[in-house]
Amino acid sequence: MDVGACDYSVEYDILYDKQRRDCHFNDERKSVVDLYTPEIVREHQDVPVVLFVHGGGWRRGDKAAWKYYLSRDINLLAAIIYGIFGLYGNVGKALARRGIACAVMSYPLTKLSTAWLLFELATSYISSLAVLVVSFGFLAAILWPVGSILSWKFFVGPMQPSTMGLAVAFVTNMFILTIISIQYRYHKLSRFQVVLIWTVLIVFTLSGQKEHFLYLATIVTFLIGQFILLNTNLQVQHLNLDQQVEAVIKCIKKIQNIGNQTRKFNPTDVFLMGHSAGGHLCSIAALHDDNFTKQGISKADIKGVITISAVLQISLMNTTFTRPLYLHPTFGNKPDGWLKRCPSQSLIENTEYIPPFLIVTAERDINLIKDGAVDFNRQSNQLNEGMSDHVIFPGTNHTSIICYFDKTVKNLNLADLCSNFIKSSVV
Repeated sequence: MDVGACDYSVEYDILYDKQRRDCHFNDERKSVVDLYTPEIVREHQDVPVVLFVHGGGWRRGDKAAWKYYLSRDINLLAAIIYGIFGLYGNVGKALARRGIACAVMSYPLTKLSTAWLLFELATSYISSLAVLVVSFGFLAAILWPVGSILSWKFFVGPMQPSTMGLAVAFVTNMFILTIISIQYRYHKLSRFQVVLIWTVLIVFTLSGQKEHFLYLATIVTFLIGQFILLNTNLQVQHLNLDQQVEAVIKCIKKIQNIGNQTRKFNPTDVFLMGHSAGGHLCSIAALHDDNFTKQGISKADIKGVITISAVLQISLMNTTFTRPLYLHPTFGNKPDGWLKRCPSQSLIENTEYIPPFLIVTAERDINLIKDGAVDFNRQSNQLNEGMSDHVIFPGTNHTSIICYFDKTVKNLNLADLCSNFIKSSVV
């Protein structure tokens, strides 16, 4: 089916796990799914459905990725990039236009240790600061000649380069506090606390007449903003991979129920698709029968799995940098736990039905992604020739491959590739 051949409708924020709604801090907004359904005139039995699981290293991200980077982790650079490309709704829209229903889910996240969380918040702050520095520099270059820039006044007195740097940092801090204030309920702040914070900041800032006041105001606003973000992240309950896989299965059950009720798609033709960590979660879910048994649904309804730049060999993350950032927070400290949750190992141990896999990696993906994909593809085809296919998508990296999901790159379109795999698997 040609792109644009189908109109589609979207239903946002469908709650798929009511048990988590009031149990843990902020879990409700991580247990929802957006459903994109094609508006076509044909029997619902001919319309398969895809459940898409977002990436983010198991501990970051959202079905609308930009929202995460303006909530728990305020990173203006990431929010702008993901917002421009519409991640991950771009996947749902592209498939729906091709006559395939698609559900794009969020799921509860794991979390870092406090020390590494501070490191991550710092990198996000630097990214936001860099965006505003470039933005102000660009505007200044357009609106004023360089000589007049140095004659700007902030409060009182000529603005020197050091003062300009403080001013940009102060604006970054105020931007972060503004975002936090808008979402004060998410950060468990009362209206009184928000008003108190801004009253103190405004009075303190307006009273300053010299550079040292700006310096002090910058420090105060930085500490307040980062403390609130740190507190928000620390209050989130620590989850593990098993609970994330359980969320995927519960979402499948919810989508099947919707299919049975609305008859807009066939609830027995389900495909799992995920990017990065999401691809790993889809693989683990599809390779373990007990997950489906607990929810009372049939694994045979899973007609295929598509992984996009997914982590398929967990042991390859056992490096100095990735171990504390990804391996330990999600898989624990014991190698036995890593092996149990490794798709390549699960493939060998699984003696029941295994759906076909389409494994897609980016040409410029990191080595642990590429090596894991090659290993998984080799093992799966040793078990059953033709069980999986490995495609290297040209001209892309780990992020751009999903940003360009519906863009033709060197005569290859990822949305078309996935669509063809899905439709051929339900014939």
